[in-house]
Amino acid sequence: MDMNYIGIILVVSDNEKAAYIQEILSKPQEFCLIPSGLSASDAVKKAAGEKANVCPCIVASAAEKETLCKKAEESGRSFMTIRIATALNMRVLDTEGSLYTYIIKGRTAKETTALISDFWAFRATGGMLSKRLISSYIGHKLLIWPDYSEYNGKISPSSYDLSLGDDYYYGGKIYTLCEKQPFLKIDPYDYAIVSSAETVNMPKDISGRFDVSVSLFCQGVILSNGTQIDPGFCGKLFCLLFNTSNKPIYLKRGDHFVTLEFCKLLEVTEPYHGKYNYKTSIVPYIPANALHGAINELKQDLDAIKKENSMLQSIFLGTLTLIITLIALLVTIR
Repeated sequence: MDMNYIGIILVVSDNEKAAYIQEILSKPQEFCLIPSGLSASDAVKKAAGEKANVCPCIVASAAEKETLCKKAEESGRSFMTIRIATALNMRVLDTEGSLYTYIIKGRTAKETTALISDFWAFRATGGMLSKRLISSYIGHKLLIWPDYSEYNGKISPSSYDLSLGDDYYYGGKIYTLCEKQPFLKIDPYDYAIVSSAETVNMPKDISGRFDVSVSLFCQGVILSNGTQIDPGFCGKLFCLLFNTSNKPIYLKRGDHFVTLEFCKLLEVTEPYHGKYNYKTSIVPYIPANALHGAINELKQDLDAIKKENSMLQSIFLGTLTLIITLIALLVTIR
């Protein structure tokens, strides 16, 4: 996508415009407010002519945004477009996500303009997100849903600790964890498909990568599915956990089980439009041939070997007992 941004168009509700205009005007070192009374042509020219060290910003309606973007495109330029929503959910993202660079949930004008300043400062920069940026993004319902207040303590210097969700698939059936039954047991050499408690909401310029926690890895649990989250993906994460150890593994509802890292791309890219977008149910993630897959066949083979070994052990012990008994009788007769 074109990254030749000449400024930002901020789309807010009419009753919030004054607060954002006031906040932008209070930060002349970061922003330059483009007056809303200018024609689209003059607004584009003024934005393009501003100094490189400040962000030209236009507070506009959705209709004004469309006019400004079309006028900028005529000269081979573009605006970064940001919609500040009072309520952000999957329906809003599905219907309006393609119309904006970012859709975020508004907080105070001060907090939201601070995030917008970061958007502009890092618009052509790539790299891992820091704790400060992760916190700011989550506070505006980017990266992780729902409320930020639930995630204090889960943000590390450059990652986020995902919690085990309620729904999981094990042994051919779907189960739900609850307060009365908070533990999931994975037998040796067996697997389970588990869910994250959180919903992930990736912007168009950020990808994610996740893996099992160090504590689970040290117990012999490995992640057996792809670990990348594409930009634009929104939904629950579902992970296939395989127990490679010879002992049962127990996972507790709500505990940290996966660590998620966020990588800022050099530019906004085409967002994910696959079949798993906006999905929160585990059902679409279960293959139709799950009961006949390679892992399940391996488990069945292992179970058969265990039964065979058990039978051999029984025969051996029975024979050994008989021999000992005969020896004892011979000794007694003599």
